[in-house]
Parts: sequence; structure tokens; C-alpha cells
Amino acid sequence: MTGNEVLTGNEVLTGNEVLTGKATTVMLVDKIAVTTPLTLVGFCGAAPFATTSHCFFDSVSGKRTSYDPALSIASKHWSPDDIVPLQDGSLLRTINNGSAKIVTDCTTSVMEYGFVYNLLTADHTYVVNGYCVSDDFPDIEKHPVVSIRIMRLLRLLQTAKDDMVWQDIMDKYVDDAFLKEPLDVENIGHYIHAFFKLCAENKHIVRMADELWKHAFDKLNYTVNSCNAE
Repeated sequence: MTGNEVLTGNEVLTGNEVLTGKATTVMLVDKIAVTTPLTLVGFCGAAPFATTSHCFFDSVSGKRTSYDPALSIASKHWSPDDIVPLQDGSLLRTINNGSAKIVTDCTTSVMEYGFVYNLLTADHTYVVNGYCVSDDFPDIEKHPVVSIRIMRLLRLLQTAKDDMVWQDIMDKYVDDAFLKEPLDVENIGHYIHAFFKLCAENKHIVRMADELWKHAFDKLNYTVNSCNAE
């Protein structure tokens, strides 16, 4: 979502409440700098306000839907069965959470600089321009091995206090020994709580977690000489 649509006079912060049909708490705010031209889409008379990979909710199937499902899947590693194409004639869930609106007159624009925003909420959804959208954070509970390893790496990054990119973290910390470490997947709630705490201390952590999930998922999903792999 573009900054102009998510921010309405005051910046959205962790702990704020946003609408999903009812008020829900914002757990994290991911502020993403636009460094290369980014296509935005709008419809039904609205100016372009969402990226092509950001997901709305299809009222017919109940699934996520975006203009570029392949990009959405590549970014978040969702199952192809969990997302459908967004196009003219699609029925979308609205703020009332029970009604739908037909998508018409798609328009696009190119954003060359600035920021786009994503919110992690307690309900995994929020409302933009009257539409319910997915918070687009990965389904970490469905992939506990990857999730726990990313959280461990972020804790190492916090300790090192280095200004590293995701490739640096993988090169420095991920080896056979790291991939052999036992994982307490039953206690993933503990790791999630620790992740929120790290993000509160360092906003860079949110971006790094997303980059690791997007680019290093397969590597982090592999376990050496263990039956813990998903």
C-alpha cells in the first residue's frame, strides 16, 4: 500500500488500532523504500494505491487475490492453491466483511521513489480504500523450520550490530552446523514473541526478516542429517 493511502495525517505505529470491519491492533509496521520503479494499481475510480503483488480477498473463493499471483507467491511462498488472479469482474471483500464490490476500470501508475507500507495486524487483515486486504506477512506458523531459523539469524544480527544485507547473514552464519541444530517447533510462539521484541528495538529487523523469507526460504528449509525438514 502506498504511503498516501495508509497514512492519514498521522503515521501508523505499532500498537495503533486500524479497521478490519472492527478495530484490530497493529503488531508491526513495515516501511519499504522504493528504490526501483514500482507499478501501482487502482480500480473502481480510485487512484492507484496498491502494488501488483499485494493481496486483497476474493469474496467468491475466500482466497487471497492479486494482480500478479506469481509475484505474490514468490515473495511470500504461499501455496498456488491459496491465491487467485485479481481482474475486472472480481468480487472483493469490503470493510463490512460480508459484502463485495465488483472490480472495474483498472488503472496503473509507476512510483519511482518514496515508500510503501505493510501492516501486520492481529487479524492478518486491514482496510484500505474500503477494501479488506491481506497484511501480506508470511504464514510463519505453517513453516516453523524456516521461521525459527530466520528468528535465530535476526537475533545474531542484533548481537553483531552489523549493517548487513541478507546475503551477508547467510554467508556468515548459515553452514552445516547451523542447519543441524535441533529446532523446538512446538515452541514457535516463544520465537514469535522474541521477534516482536527485536523489531521494537530495531526497525531494520522487519525488512531483513522479509528479505530472508523471500530469498533464502529453500536454503533455510533444508536440514542436514535430520528429520526436521518440512
